[in-house]
Amino acid sequence: MNPNETTDPTNPTNLTQTAFHGQPAEALPAIRHLRQLLKQAELEHVMTLRRHGATWRHIAKLLNLSHQQTHKIYAPWEPTQT
Repeated sequence: MNPNETTDPTNPTNLTQTAFHGQPAEALPAIRHLRQLLKQAELEHVMTLRRHGATWRHIAKLLNLSHQQTHKIYAPWEPTQT
């Protein structure tokens, strides 16, 4: 086994493998978990861009969403300015 590989079933690489090549009863929970990981990663990257001065319009373009959709989804997660 490659030392960089892991048998951890929550590892994104293992989840992806299971999602695409596993039996349906194993693949569906893996897909659900991947979806949660992707949502969290997306949120973290959106907030990083905002902290670095990116506009909602710029982020919306990157996500292929409208400015309004992007703001509605992510603005509640933005820390309030004090």
